[in-house]
Amino acid sequence: MNKTITIIAMTASLLAWAGGIHAENTQINISLGGGLHPIQYESNVGSTTSGGGVMFQCQYQHFFNGPIGVGVGLGLDYHNAATEINETFESEINDPVVGGPYTLRTIFDDWKEKQSLLFVELPVGFYGKVKMGRAANFILGAGVKVGLPVIKSYKMTKGTIETRAYFGGKLDTEVRDLPHHGLYVDDELRRGDIATNTICTSIFADMMFCFKINEASWFHCGFYFSRGVTDIAAHHESMEGNNYHGILNSDLTDKCVPMSVGAKLGVSVIPSKGSDRGTSGKW
Repeated sequence: MNKTITIIAMTASLLAWAGGIHAENTQINISLGGGLHPIQYESNVGSTTSGGGVMFQCQYQHFFNGPIGVGVGLGLDYHNAATEINETFESEINDPVVGGPYTLRTIFDDWKEKQSLLFVELPVGFYGKVKMGRAANFILGAGVKVGLPVIKSYKMTKGTIETRAYFGGKLDTEVRDLPHHGLYVDDELRRGDIATNTICTSIFADMMFCFKINEASWFHCGFYFSRGVTDIAAHHESMEGNNYHGILNSDLTDKCVPMSVGAKLGVSVIPSKGSDRGTSGKW
């Protein structure tokens, strides 16, 4: 992970140096986009719903006197998802205080949780540019980005969690509503922070069509895609009893990764053309 961050930082420094020498081959893209931005995970129970999201990015690109170039950016990427569970989980408990071995039943009834993640991201990639006349370009690229989660929350929106104790054998009895023994109905709409890893690494690809406004600025529109390759959840613990700290940190899920696909639009600025315009008075 540290090696990935080091490579990205070195690439950003190289771009800044290259841009200072050949400013006419550089451009700065400011983009806003939106689409499908789910947190992808497979739950052992229930159903998962994907959510929409938005992205904002400021990107610096440099082309090496030809169609091939590199780019680095800084952006925000918002993801969300929701899970609904109607399920009973059972675990065997041997507690002499209660009166012997029994089955602890944890019942999720019409229970729904929503998860939200906001990343600050640093993408670095390679790009190819194709000229489509004097007033239009097509740019296609792909690369790697690292994301730092700054908002990482979950909240229950409805439902209950109930615990019951079942004694088998000759007793054949289910005991409930004994709060001092941990058997009760919990209808509190809980919320909290998801325990995440510090950095999430993703691969990405994007494409955009650029249309000339004047010598210094272009309008662009296009599409983007990204998918995480590392698990964003720091741990996956058991949800026995009322040990509940969010679905992403439970043993009901394994690998959780952010994904995004959508459309974007924005403006591209050519720094050297902007300075020429300022001195000559021409667009």
